[in-house]
Amino acid sequence: MERPNLAEKIKAAGYGLKLTADWKQVKVIGNSRLPEPLRSQLKAGKEQVRFWLMVETLAQHREGKIVIDTDVPPIYWAKYPSGRNGSATAFAHKNRLLDSWLGSAETILAQRDEKKRLDATRSEINACIVGLRGFPQPDAAAMVKRLEDSMAEAKRCSARLSAAVRRKQKKKSEDKK
Repeated sequence: MERPNLAEKIKAAGYGLKLTADWKQVKVIGNSRLPEPLRSQLKAGKEQVRFWLMVETLAQHREGKIVIDTDVPPIYWAKYPSGRNGSATAFAHKNRLLDSWLGSAETILAQRDEKKRLDATRSEINACIVGLRGFPQPDAAAMVKRLEDSMAEAKRCSARLSAAVRRKQKKKSEDKK
């Protein structure tokens, strides 16, 4: 059984699913205990359901900076159509998610300062790598490679920003004297 169908069954039974604050567990929301057949199905597929909820959360809140230390498992994307604009309508939201991640990564890689140096930090690059790593599509893999190749440049940007903060703090301390 696909996990999204299980989630729909749970929702139809009057319950809801949500992630804990640390995204490590799935909570069932409802006025009573989840019926045993659904409960056993949920226990059997709890990791897939957790990953599915993580992906849905990322899709709904893409404007925020959500960084997780776990990749989206390939099993979730098993029926994902190939290419960025696949034709399967049931998977349109997944196409939008991939397009959103690819667009974010492209925007980050296009950020340049006045000297044409990459103006993106390691954490920004890492967030995109984590987000794209769970997609099996070739364009996602190609973007991950581009992001990984830009990591040295991003480290230099992070170092420049850290140095600027240190200079600013040093100047403030000197001004106080």
